[in-house]
Amino acid sequence: MLFSFVFSFHIWGSFTRIESANPCTFSPYTDGCGNHGWLWNCSHRSLTKIPQVIPIKYKDYFLSLDLSWNNFREISISTFQNIQPNFSSHITGLNLQGNYITSIGNFSFQSLNRLCELDLSNCSLSKTELTTQAFVNLPYLKILRLHYNYFQAKGYPDVSLSKIFTLENLTIDVFDGFRFSSLFRDLKRLKNITFFTGKSRFYLRNFTFSGLSQSPISYLDLNFRFSVYCDVSEDIFCSFPVLKGVNIDFGGLCNFYSVLHSLKCLQNRSMEYIAAYENIPRIITKAVYLTKKNCQYLNKICCKRVNIRRNRIAKVLYNPLETVMGQCIEYLDISGNLIGHLEAKSSSEKKIKENPIISILLSKKFKVFDYSKNYIHRAPPSFPFKVSIFATNLTELYLMYNNLPCQNMTSLQLPALEILDISRNFCNEMSSRLLEFTLNLKRFSASGSELNFTGSLSDGTIFRGLKKLEEVDLSSNGIYVLPLTTFEDQKYSLKSLNLDSNGLSSVPVSHLKNLSVLYLRYNQLAFFSESGIRNAMSLSKATLFIKGNPISCECTHVSSLKWLRINQDKFGDLNETYCIDNKEMSITNFFQEASFVQFELRCQTKEWLIASSIMLFLVIVGVHVPIVIKRYRVHVDYIILRLRSRSRGVMRTRYSQSCQFDAFVSYAEEDYRLACLFYRVLHHRGLKISLPDKDFLPGLSKVEQMLQCIDDSQKVVFIVTEKFLENGWNSYTVQFVVTHAFHNNRERSIIVVIKDDIPIERMPRDLKFIWWSIVNIRWPKCVENMDAFWDQITAELLHNT
Repeated sequence: MLFSFVFSFHIWGSFTRIESANPCTFSPYTDGCGNHGWLWNCSHRSLTKIPQVIPIKYKDYFLSLDLSWNNFREISISTFQNIQPNFSSHITGLNLQGNYITSIGNFSFQSLNRLCELDLSNCSLSKTELTTQAFVNLPYLKILRLHYNYFQAKGYPDVSLSKIFTLENLTIDVFDGFRFSSLFRDLKRLKNITFFTGKSRFYLRNFTFSGLSQSPISYLDLNFRFSVYCDVSEDIFCSFPVLKGVNIDFGGLCNFYSVLHSLKCLQNRSMEYIAAYENIPRIITKAVYLTKKNCQYLNKICCKRVNIRRNRIAKVLYNPLETVMGQCIEYLDISGNLIGHLEAKSSSEKKIKENPIISILLSKKFKVFDYSKNYIHRAPPSFPFKVSIFATNLTELYLMYNNLPCQNMTSLQLPALEILDISRNFCNEMSSRLLEFTLNLKRFSASGSELNFTGSLSDGTIFRGLKKLEEVDLSSNGIYVLPLTTFEDQKYSLKSLNLDSNGLSSVPVSHLKNLSVLYLRYNQLAFFSESGIRNAMSLSKATLFIKGNPISCECTHVSSLKWLRINQDKFGDLNETYCIDNKEMSITNFFQEASFVQFELRCQTKEWLIASSIMLFLVIVGVHVPIVIKRYRVHVDYIILRLRSRSRGVMRTRYSQSCQFDAFVSYAEEDYRLACLFYRVLHHRGLKISLPDKDFLPGLSKVEQMLQCIDDSQKVVFIVTEKFLENGWNSYTVQFVVTHAFHNNRERSIIVVIKDDIPIERMPRDLKFIWWSIVNIRWPKCVENMDAFWDQITAELLHNT
């Protein structure tokens, strides 16, 4: 018995250590109700009970307890009773997501009387596992998450949920046969409900949402793609009496007709928005035609924002602007439908001939209209007509990819318009007066619209009077010349101008005081002419972008490149811009000091080179030759002697171990005795030493003999004393020896012996220049160090250079 008790205690202690091996953490947190406090994170710890110890420092703060993905099975009153009362009353959030819960008993959460947010998602719950009193006595509970559970078999736990009178936000699954019963009518504060679809498909009947009729749900998202059958009841929205906005997605299985059919109960209501885009079946069998009949419910809804883009709408066979919706609408997006037909009163040939102006009048409430990516069929030349658009308060108009009949459009009567986009159309014959009444226009885009400023636009008056225009995009229009008056009235307003992918060969605009960005990428800009430079410099605040231009880095455009190099900070993409003749080096790298100097030197013309050569020759002959001869006397003498010796055939062509002497010693005449001592000691050590006084022959040139002795010696030794530094001849000797050594690649053959504590700074200049390559040895002050000195000299002389 005692053994069993000890063994059990040991096992319990082991489990305790396992659960506490990874303790819960605390971090600042704000729950879904806006309570600021701390998150007590105990998720993914294989817990089966609530951790009992909470640091006392958190007792006065709101706490959210995260127990997700643990091993809780049964939730009851006792589950939370071991939490200290002063803490349990501060717990506002509880997350039990991912626990395989088999039951939730009555009053399970009542000890957490401040609980505001509860997450029971992904807990494998069914209706029977939630008792009827599971959520009672929770006066603050507003948010409940129940999605990804198993309510398919027996339906929602409506009795349990109906007790949460304070519930405002609910997330829940929808499945085949789902229904919100009359018990949900007790949720009179429910404002938001989020649906999660599974793999099953379902019907939407008139009673499906009936239990939500007493809930003040204002905004609804029915994202049921690939889930809902197309036989949608027309009464589904009757259960949402205060609905202000709805997002409907029945795509995958159904087309736009199912959406239109479901809107019956929204008639005669005022809505903020209806969004129903991409309602396209996976298998498309027919196009969608909008008629008065199938749009009868939509037409009677007074809605501010309508988004029905990409629904495969092919034709609009009535005028929606004459309906209630058309008079209330402020934002309309019907882009991406490929609409090829719009019904109009003057659509017949007879009416066009009788009334050649087609007027499109939009509601005064209309603010945004997006009709992009809808194909407009061109009328044959036999149908001459004009199109005029009237909209008092329209601020944004998008007409991209429309095959827009620009040549048939009269001046836009859009006084409040701020944004106009007619990109990707054919507008080469557009009227120059199209924008004359859009005086509030701030952004104009006509990219890829053949707006090349020829024909009717050649006078450059299209933007006249638009003094608020800030952004213009004229990229990809085949513009080769931009009229000088194009932006005459935007001198102070224009901030961004895009002229990419045209045929411009120069900077086409100037004196735009507030222009900050000018895009000239992928044009034909090869160099900057004088006028181009003046235009660019007049744009004092602008950054230019010229990537993709065939910039010429030839010598003929060196002045342009010099200007570009000086003004690099005015360009934003020189690191991505390349010379046309060198696409491996960016302009930025080309402008580096070494590269550009080399380029400039290479770019000297013949005329400049000839003139410079003549001038340089005259200067050298007239002024510098005497100076050069005096300065480089040694080098001249050396060259003469070399040539003379070579002509006599006595010059050594290669240096080897067969030299006659080990060293030639140079010294001042006053240091003769010192040189003799040098000679005797080294000769006694078996070295062959050449001295001027010993080996020079009377009557012959000292310079020639010195050159010969140096040629016949392995090394040259200078004995530097105060007298040596005072003697000009030895300075000449130093220059001569240095010249000879470098000429024959024998820099390491020079040895300098320094006496009298002479500092290096006083050495002959020629020696200092090559000090890094010579051997220097100081004459010792003490007699005791002489043997080491001679050993060092001997070693250096015997060392083969």
